[in-house]
Amino acid sequence: PITVDSSGSISATATGVAQGIDISGNDGNVYVSTAGSIDASGSNGAYGIHIGVYGYGNVYVDNGADISSYAGGFGGVANGIDIHTYYGDVTLDNTGDIYAYSTNGDASGIHAENDQYGDITISNDGAITVIGGNDAYGIYVQTYGDVSVTNTGAIDVTSYGIAGNSYGIFVYTCHCDAGAVSVDNSGDITSTANGGGSAFGIYVYAYG
Repeated sequence: PITVDSSGSISATATGVAQGIDISGNDGNVYVSTAGSIDASGSNGAYGIHIGVYGYGNVYVDNGADISSYAGGFGGVANGIDIHTYYGDVTLDNTGDIYAYSTNGDASGIHAENDQYGDITISNDGAITVIGGNDAYGIYVQTYGDVSVTNTGAIDVTSYGIAGNSYGIFVYTCHCDAGAVSVDNSGDITSTANGGGSAFGIYVYAYG
């Protein structure tokens, strides 16, 4: 397994891609616990926490850090927390405030994605602010497995790209034997699309 415990201040700046915490592997679980602050600023992309597990490992994240991600270049993606698994499950508990801003690309506060039937469970109590030069997502979840999203934090998302969409909470499964989806929201959500696209508070696409 991989274990990362960070309570200090992290700042990453790059003319390419900036990542405050970056973890990648194949099989084996990943455990991340954070406090303090994480700031990532890159021309080609920015990720406060970026985790990729491409085998059979599960990911567990307990984030209490305040995260800021800024991508200033053309097409650069800005994600506060970005988790990608292949077969494993994702469990994320966030209490930190997240700010993600991409001038010309997509931006997400929390982005969690699984390529197969892994389950994704997200609990958010932090304030999430997202500005996207294309699409903007407060919480983005995609998997064929079960999805559970519980949000009590304030989410404010704005997209500025031509035909760019804004989503407070976005859940996507598939045209297949997908798992169950549960979204429990008690937080205030503001979603604004300023470039001619559509604005959604909560968007769920689940066809099983």
